[in-house]
Amino acid sequence: MPLHAPYTASKFALRGFYDCLRIELAQEGAPIAVTTILPGAIDTPFFEHARSKLGALPKPPPPGYAPETVADTIVFASTHPRREIPVGGAAAGFFLGQRISPALTDTLLSLRRIGSRSFRNTLPDNGTDNVDSTVDEPGQVHGSHPGKVVRGRAFTKLFGTLPRPGDSSPRRCRAGTVDRRAAG
Repeated sequence: MPLHAPYTASKFALRGFYDCLRIELAQEGAPIAVTTILPGAIDTPFFEHARSKLGALPKPPPPGYAPETVADTIVFASTHPRREIPVGGAAAGFFLGQRISPALTDTLLSLRRIGSRSFRNTLPDNGTDNVDSTVDEPGQVHGSHPGKVVRGRAFTKLFGTLPRPGDSSPRRCRAGTVDRRAAG
């Protein structure tokens, strides 16, 4: 996403870590599943606490999703492991666009109206961020997303939770863990 390079780089590093961890656990026959949750923009205080050099607070790409949608997906993944679960239609669209035509996705996001301009907030930057130290305020779950916040999880339930080709079907072990040795 435009204006998200450091954040995207950190996410890319984590995806590489998850992929390596998934393979190493499978090689050991460890009864542990690793599911990568791929959320779209989530209405948390993340964007109010992010450092900005634009003179305005950053804004998530629309639409925003309620944090409870991600929490529900994590709970689902704990008992129904999948390799990856996109959360929300926007995440699934980006996920598919990157796999079907990365060049077209890049081209669309490079258009100012769709790309960087849509991620700029009209709220001025308050100069407060949590990059070098914590923010002195009470914790909260929800942010102040200026646009529509999707509260349902119908799309995630339909698209994200269905097994896809290549997903293994692990055997259940004690206490809800998963036996990957049976999954092959």
